[in-house]
Amino acid sequence: MAQWNKNFNPSVLIQELEKARSINNEGKPQFSGFIMMTIPPKLEEMICMHSDITREDKHGIIMQSISNAGHDTLTPETILKEINQLEREHLSSSEQNYVVATSLSFDGNRHKLPNLQINGNKIIFAKSLPKKFAEAIKELETIIYFNINKKLGSVHLTV
Repeated sequence: MAQWNKNFNPSVLIQELEKARSINNEGKPQFSGFIMMTIPPKLEEMICMHSDITREDKHGIIMQSISNAGHDTLTPETILKEINQLEREHLSSSEQNYVVATSLSFDGNRHKLPNLQINGNKIIFAKSLPKKFAEAIKELETIIYFNINKKLGSVHLTV
């Protein structure tokens, strides 16, 4: 469970956020000036969170908690309540593996790139996409084709 570091008092900073807060026409909180660039990093240093929360995730949690709590008056308690909720959600989510495909343009006959493994992550230089990507692309082509035909009538689609 997150808590404010006892050596710091976030109240002054949160009061500054509250002064800059307003609600826009869509009912969402917004903040004037550059306050969202200056205050959240300071709050990140004032909050103690679970050790499994990375610095990047901590930043996202702080930003989201300010936004969530910003529908009402901002206080250290309202922001901490949101931080704890987001921290619980984050810690209860499971890690997922991803396959990322991108392309490089070079003469594969002249330059051979070796496959790599860095921190358990594989980087593979292949001449074509894995089969599951081709299947996913074909599925998307079909969806796009039918949606375009519904709106425009018969159309020839090439991807």
